[in-house]
Amino acid sequence: MGRYSLIIVATLFLLLTYFVISMSNTGTATIRRNIDSYEYNNAKNIAHSAAQFVIKNVIDRNSGWIFDDSVTNPIPNFTPLLEGNYKISSIEKTSGVSPNEYFLHLIITGKSQNKTYDTTVRLHRALDAPNIFEYAAYTQSLLDIGPQGTIDSFNSDISNEILNGNALIAYGPDGSIDYHNNSEINGTIHHKVEKDMTPLTYDASNAEIISISGGETFDGEGETVEYLIDGDINISGSGSEIEFVNGDFILYVPGDIKIGGQGYITIGDDASVTIYLDGNLDLAGSGFVNTTNVAANLVIFGTDNSEMTIDLQGSTNAEFVGAIYAPTSHVLIRGGSDFTVRGSIISNSMVIRANLYYDESLADFIYAEYGTSSTRLYVVSWE
Repeated sequence: MGRYSLIIVATLFLLLTYFVISMSNTGTATIRRNIDSYEYNNAKNIAHSAAQFVIKNVIDRNSGWIFDDSVTNPIPNFTPLLEGNYKISSIEKTSGVSPNEYFLHLIITGKSQNKTYDTTVRLHRALDAPNIFEYAAYTQSLLDIGPQGTIDSFNSDISNEILNGNALIAYGPDGSIDYHNNSEINGTIHHKVEKDMTPLTYDASNAEIISISGGETFDGEGETVEYLIDGDINISGSGSEIEFVNGDFILYVPGDIKIGGQGYITIGDDASVTIYLDGNLDLAGSGFVNTTNVAANLVIFGTDNSEMTIDLQGSTNAEFVGAIYAPTSHVLIRGGSDFTVRGSIISNSMVIRANLYYDESLADFIYAEYGTSSTRLYVVSWE
């Protein structure tokens, strides 16, 4: 073989070797890229699968997955459902435009080998049900207004000054309204209005059983206190006053409430009282003295256990500052222009022979138990 032949053979050998090495490196790089792509896609699948698990727990409001009050709750631990790792990397809550509304932002990170992927989920929580106390007065059947008294409004968040013109009253599709010519309605009347009038129930299993006879002061020490009343609340004589101070009180009353004569119940400036009432409510004289002047600090719920009669009547210049939701009850408000209700009354039927001033701050009233079935969290974005 000549010298040129040897040179050609050597050159071909070198070219073949270079080609083999190049193909090997290319194959290795392709494999590496394929592995990286697989791990990335696997991390992505893990993140999205984990997001489904997280969303379900949050929407179902399972234990450890409720972030209503704070986002500083410990992030829940959960067992991976797929090969790989995932976690909630970030939780952020931002307020909405109304009470009990917020947006929850979650970043769920999935990991596979050295690759990670972040899935971002945004959920919205809002109260779908209409407010319980959106009207000054609402009835399912007859609403009888006048001939004495005025219906108007104020806003206790601002002042106790009557605003002159923003009261809303309404009656249901099967109801009717009768208002006398010399009655004064500063606001609007809504006719044949559909409204959820589901009676409320209560669970008093954790409440302390007490009797109330008068001459007592209940101090909540800054906490929420639940009492189940043994029998009726009947307060009438001098020295039989009841006072609730320094706390939020929930009273479950299977019987009646009757306050008359020189008896009265005081809600202190640092207190609120919520009453679940099975029986009748009969108030005369001073009745309830709500020193906060905020209707939401005295709320009376008529339950589904009985049809009640609520009779509010006051002495000269007396006031009832509070809100009543009693969908199976007949409410009688009497006392002429000397007696005023500041708040909201929702009932089956109603006769108004006094002043009724709607507290517009009740438009922001959220009753957690009433709203639970209608409160929902839903996904608005998922990336």
